[in-house]
Amino acid sequence: MVGHSSAFSRCPTRSSRVRGASSLVGMLVSMTILMVLALVSMGLWGPAVSGGGKKQESVPKQVLDRAHDTECTMLLSQFRQSAGSGGMYADPTEQAGPPKSASEIGTPSEMRCPLCGLPYSYDPSKYSDGKYGLHCRYPKHRNL
Repeated sequence: MVGHSSAFSRCPTRSSRVRGASSLVGMLVSMTILMVLALVSMGLWGPAVSGGGKKQESVPKQVLDRAHDTECTMLLSQFRQSAGSGGMYADPTEQAGPPKSASEIGTPSEMRCPLCGLPYSYDPSKYSDGKYGLHCRYPKHRNL
């Protein structure tokens, strides 16, 4: 029987095989958790889950953009009022017509978007569109 005991001592017991499999599963689970944490910390997982890959803007950036939009709207409103009365340099005793150029509405340094700095576009042929042919060229402000 001594020979039998030496043969069984070389074979791994069932408990060591089960223990090896559970340590492999544990290692795979822990590696998966570490990978997810790494993706979240690098910002690759969060946007894909929360917003479909869109970059979220911070609240101060949203407030600043809203302020620039409002400033652009106010400037356009003032220049449209000026265009509606015939321009800045129009004679009040004459019949008001559309200004022939943007320089009659305001100076070139004034007639710019406060956000991007692009000059406002003026088209005298679109004077009767309610916006007096005056528009912002910045893509976010085209409908102002």
